Amino acid sequence: QRVINFNPLAVFKDGGYRAGDAFPDQTLGYLMLNNAGGHPGHDGDHAAIRRWIAPADMTIQVRGQLNHPQEQGDGVRGRIVSSRLGLLGEWQVHHRSQATELDSIEVQKGDTLDFVVDPMTNDAFDAFAWAPVVRSVDGKKSWDAAINFGAPPGQPLLRLNLYVQALM
Repeated sequence: QRVINFNPLAVFKDGGYRAGDAFPDQTLGYLMLNNAGGHPGHDGDHAAIRRWIAPADMTIQVRGQLNHPQEQGDGVRGRIVSSRLGLLGEWQVHHRSQATELDSIEVQKGDTLDFVVDPMTNDAFDAFAWAPVVRSVDGKKSWDAAINFGAPPGQPLLRLNLYVQALM
């Protein structure tokens, strides 16, 4: 099992990424991601996906808690999917929290790990919290979704702007 179509959410607004300026989106509903979690779209084809890209060859581990706090609805399904290795873990939660831990995963530079949350049978009451932490097993590198989450980087400065800035 792999993520076939990954389309980054286009708009960063109110501390999170979403499909467009209108919220909920006409087509995708409440699909959004923020530093703590988010909400999936209407169906499994419109899951909320947080993507991590391996910066180098290494062995990593993943730690996190997938939480669905609402009593209503049918809960959510969280999966960790590697671009090279396929499905690494799957958890279903409804009105509870579940540890999402994986040990000793070999990644190569450019591999992706997708943290996928889908609404199972419907997207009603499917807000979730899941801010996983990816760490190299040697402890030298760590990526925390809650801490490292943010707006997209700004446009790089043009050479002329850099030159003027240097003159100042």
